[in-house]
Amino acid sequence: MTRQLSFDVFPQTVTSCQPSEIECEKYKTTFVDFPGHPKLRSGLVDFIPRALKVVFVIDASSVQSQSRDAAEILYDLFTNMEIDSCSKLIVACNKSDVPGARPNARVKLALQQELEKIKKTRISLDDGDDANIIRLGREDKQFSFDHDSPIEVNFVDCSVKSGDLNSVVDLLEL
Repeated sequence: MTRQLSFDVFPQTVTSCQPSEIECEKYKTTFVDFPGHPKLRSGLVDFIPRALKVVFVIDASSVQSQSRDAAEILYDLFTNMEIDSCSKLIVACNKSDVPGARPNARVKLALQQELEKIKKTRISLDDGDDANIIRLGREDKQFSFDHDSPIEVNFVDCSVKSGDLNSVVDLLEL
């Protein structure tokens, strides 16, 4: 997505295994492309204080198989003390043009359900000793992006391959 936004090209590459920064003259901003590989997740926190907005890309054509991993990343983002530096999180539901892709409302619901499960699991593991732990959501209420996210969250359909990124660009306010 960063290359498509920066250079209007869709590179024929494989997923990267390291973060990369791209200076985008078109929008006069810097994009950081951070891969979602589990082994790299701990490094994501280093970029949060610098981020004004976060675009979280999820494959709308395979949400069911990705929703748990995606929700874990979101949980860690939302419970990071530095997340307040961001003004907005955009969940970009990529491949929305592929047959069988879930619309962004279904992606939102799937992620809310997974975040609720993670919330319950982490509460059950909490021994109450660490006062610095940030809890997500309201007690005895189902997790809701609209009520429980520490920052504004928007869900949009897009397709990087076809260049349909207008909804992402609009929310980035570039």
